[in-house]
Amino acid sequence: MASKLKERKRTPVSHKVIEKRRRDRINRCLNELGKTVPMALAKQSSGKLEKAEILEMTVQYLRALHSADFPRGREKELLAEFANYFHYG
Repeated sequence: MASKLKERKRTPVSHKVIEKRRRDRINRCLNELGKTVPMALAKQSSGKLEKAEILEMTVQYLRALHSADFPRGREKELLAEFANYFHYG
């Protein structure tokens, strides 16, 4: 009987469970990005964002932050412009 319990503990987790955990992790990260990226925050008020939209906004936001000509001291103004672009664009 003890050997049967050991066998059960060693059985691999099913592919379904592994895949569900992976999807849950991805969705948690996407939700967090949606709450973190200012453009996504602005657009969320108009409805639910698609995962691809959140990723696109994040990439554009990061590019803007890391670009050489990012105007220091104008962060809030630039973020408002981005939010307007995605809200109305």
